[in-house]
Amino acid sequence: MRNLYWAAGVALLLFAALASWRGIQPGRMAEPSPAAEERGTVTPNDPRTTTMPGIPGITGPDQFAEGCVSCHTKTDGQDHRLSTTMQAMAKEGRHPDVTEDTRTKELPQDCARCHTSGGDLALADLLHEAHYEGNDNVFVLKYDGHCLNCHSLNRDQGVVDIKSGTEDAA
Repeated sequence: MRNLYWAAGVALLLFAALASWRGIQPGRMAEPSPAAEERGTVTPNDPRTTTMPGIPGITGPDQFAEGCVSCHTKTDGQDHRLSTTMQAMAKEGRHPDVTEDTRTKELPQDCARCHTSGGDLALADLLHEAHYEGNDNVFVLKYDGHCLNCHSLNRDQGVVDIKSGTEDAA
C-alpha cells in the first residue's frame, strides 16, 4: 500500500510538471517602463533590457542613494522636502513639530526612534502605505515603485537595509 501512495505521488508530480511546462513559452521578459528608461535605470539599446528589468543600484545607476531625501526635494517650483511636509502636519496637529530635526537628522533612520516596529505608528507600515496606496500613486507611477529606491541590498551578505540621508546633504 505504501508503494502505491509513493507511485501516485510521483505520478502527480510528473503530471503537474508536464502541465506547467506546456504552459511556458520561451520569450522575452516584459520591456522596462518608459519611466525607467527616462530615469536611466535601463539603457534603451542595452541587450539586458530584453531579459532583465531596470533595478536601481543593481542593473542600473542608483539615483536615490540617500533614500527619502533623494526624492523628497524642491522640484518644479514645489517643495516636497520632508521638513516642509512635517511642518504642515504639525500645523494641522497630526504630528509633533520636528521641522528642525528633519533638516539635520538622518531620515528615515532617526524617525524610527519614535516610530518603532510593532507599534501602532510603525515607520515601515506608515511609509509602505503612503508609497503604495491609491491608483494615482506618484511613487508607483513615476518611480515604478521599486523597493530599491528606498532600500539597499548588500548582495554579498544578503542583507536588505533602509537608505538614509540628511536634507541638508541632498
